[in-house]
This record gives sequence, structure tokens and C-alpha cells, in this order.
Amino acid sequence: MSEVVKFVYVIAILFFLIIFAMNVDALIDCTEDSDCPKYMCPSYLRPKCYLLKIMYVTDGGKCACA
Repeated sequence: MSEVVKFVYVIAILFFLIIFAMNVDALIDCTEDSDCPKYMCPSYLRPKCYLLKIMYVTDGGKCACA
């Protein structure tokens, strides 16, 4: 009986971890470097907007530290 309860607890924890991980969006959308917040990078790096180009069409970008 206790093995079944442990199994249910493990499944519940894994389920909630998967749901939580699916809702995390770590990268911020941007169109130019000024759209990126300065607080996202350590003092020795600057935030930069990396544009996504697919077939010569710019589809926005994501902020990252550079």
C-alpha cells in the first residue's frame, strides 16, 4: 500500500514539474537592442537583440547577454 502512495506522489511531482517547465519563457521578445532590459545581464555584459531571419524575413528577435 505504501508503495502505491509513493508512486502517486512521484507521478504528481513529475506532472507539476512538467507543467511548470512548459510555462517558463526565459527569453524576452525584441525588435532592437533598446527593447532588452538592462537588469537581465551581469554588469560586464550588455543585453543584445538577436533577430530571427528565416528566408530573408525578420520574425522579431530574442534578448540575450553578449
